[in-house]
Amino acid sequence: MGGWIGFGQKKEAEWPYVRNEFVERYCGYCQHGPLKTWPAVLIGMAQASNQCNGFASAAPVLIGNQQQAHYVLSKGEQPCQISVTRLNERIFKQLSALSATDQSESKTIVT
Repeated sequence: MGGWIGFGQKKEAEWPYVRNEFVERYCGYCQHGPLKTWPAVLIGMAQASNQCNGFASAAPVLIGNQQQAHYVLSKGEQPCQISVTRLNERIFKQLSALSATDQSESKTIVT
């Protein structure tokens, strides 16, 4: 359905379709039982942008029953942290040359 951020970006004309999709998904949820995993925190656009740019995040706001919110927070999964490393040109060219060599050797037919 587009996630929490996508949900907040829906236009007025889209809501009937969003409702229908939600009803279908909720029926599936009822048939299969509760989720086994869920995110610990739902973040918005500003926090997503701040995290991508290395800024600290404020503590989450708990909505509804505080004990249940603590449970969701403590048992929910943390988002996957993927490291990104930019290769310098020299290493990239070396790796590309090795890859090309490996591919040409694998095409050689031994008789």
